[in-house]
Amino acid sequence: MIAYILSAVIVLASLWMVFGRTRNLPPGPMGLPLVGSILTLRKYQLLHDGLADLRTVYGDVFSMRLGSRLFVVLNGYDAIREAFVGQSDHFSDRPEMLSMWKAITNHGRGIVGSSGSRWKKSRKFAQGVLRHFGITTRKANLERQIQEESRYFVDAVDNTNGKPFEPALLITGAVANIINSLVFGERTDYGDEETEKFLGLVDRIVKLSLKAGAVDVIPLVKYVSPSYKEIVICMEQIFAFVKKKIEEHRQTFDPNDIRDFIDMYIQEVESSKLSGSSLSLDDLDMEAAIKDFFFAGIETTSIGLTWAFMYMVRYPEIQKRIQRDIDRVIGKTRQPCLADEEELPYVTATMLEVLRIASIAPTAAPHCVAEDTTLRGYNIPQGTIVIPHIRSVLFDPKLWPEPEKFNPERFLDKDGKVRRFDEHIPFSTGNRICLGEHLAKMEFFLFFSSLLQQFTFTIPKGAEPPNMTPLYGVGLKPSIYKLCVERR
Repeated sequence: MIAYILSAVIVLASLWMVFGRTRNLPPGPMGLPLVGSILTLRKYQLLHDGLADLRTVYGDVFSMRLGSRLFVVLNGYDAIREAFVGQSDHFSDRPEMLSMWKAITNHGRGIVGSSGSRWKKSRKFAQGVLRHFGITTRKANLERQIQEESRYFVDAVDNTNGKPFEPALLITGAVANIINSLVFGERTDYGDEETEKFLGLVDRIVKLSLKAGAVDVIPLVKYVSPSYKEIVICMEQIFAFVKKKIEEHRQTFDPNDIRDFIDMYIQEVESSKLSGSSLSLDDLDMEAAIKDFFFAGIETTSIGLTWAFMYMVRYPEIQKRIQRDIDRVIGKTRQPCLADEEELPYVTATMLEVLRIASIAPTAAPHCVAEDTTLRGYNIPQGTIVIPHIRSVLFDPKLWPEPEKFNPERFLDKDGKVRRFDEHIPFSTGNRICLGEHLAKMEFFLFFSSLLQQFTFTIPKGAEPPNMTPLYGVGLKPSIYKLCVERR
């Protein structure tokens, strides 16, 4: 009996896939009943490799079904810009995906996971906070804060005494302290137990997210997926930690002394209660927004810097050139500042090249179509999940000759000045571009230049060069590696 029922389900699913699909969808693989093209993509160790191969067959805009969900993948700068900039009102929502929506975003709250009017209000408020603390305006107080953390960072590296160490651990601690200061109004010592536990939960969720992705296309999998269940448990612990911090702030809150992001949010929540607006932000929005700051504010910068130092030991001649420029412009005693960027174009070019070649977020966060629309003559129905294949832009050989080659000079003009490219979109593009882009670049420049000013980074004696094959989770992380430093 069960076999007959299963056969009937498969037949009906097959008929629906052939006759029940929206007409004039972008081309794409037919897939199998129930699972769609999941098996096609499982052949690839890295998702972006599968998307690149499908692009060669179906073009810059193609569709596929994964389980019960329809996906449209955008490849190349023009297609991504047409959707996210040219039709931003249609392509700016987030999908209600279990692993993202229910487990991680407080049911579609916060800055990253919300949609529609709630997202617009959350983003507008967050932009105001970033301006207030100088992230988008480069106020001197934020610069001083990053410079201060750079000194702690340099001391921590110095304390390795030339012995091999994993740079990722110290990098994450330094970057996390900037977010700690902005959100909680405090920094913690590297290795602080409570902070380490919190960051460990964030890292664990990032690693599990890809494995748990099956629940997004086959919801019944949530009952048997250990990865999804673990994500839910980790998120409960993260939100418990965040709620405790909010309560501590409420007990000491002073409207005349706004200390950090939580204070500003408390002030906004209380103001919203008085106004009685139907679009008021509440504690659930606050909790999700705080989580967003840590997930988005730590991962991209720390991964980028970890890649950067890997490239320095793999390309010592580039490291030496950067150090010569730093010695010429800054010397070895004055601390680097943001004003030095203009005089250190090769440092900036190296940073831009690292962000390009590492392509930390090769597909960026998924978007969702808010209402039926068209793109390049194809029908895109409401609810379609849209994947921007960012790596297809960052590795486009028409834009970047020999894209697999690490070459900072592609970002320098004939006069040695920094060249900016609209197509350089490691933080995505459109109105859902990463809010932390400015902060990430500030941290990258100041941390990177401060450490190269003081140290030369090398491969440990007798060790093999770091493996450049990335580890794939939500983003492309470098393999774990060790290096040594020598005081200059």
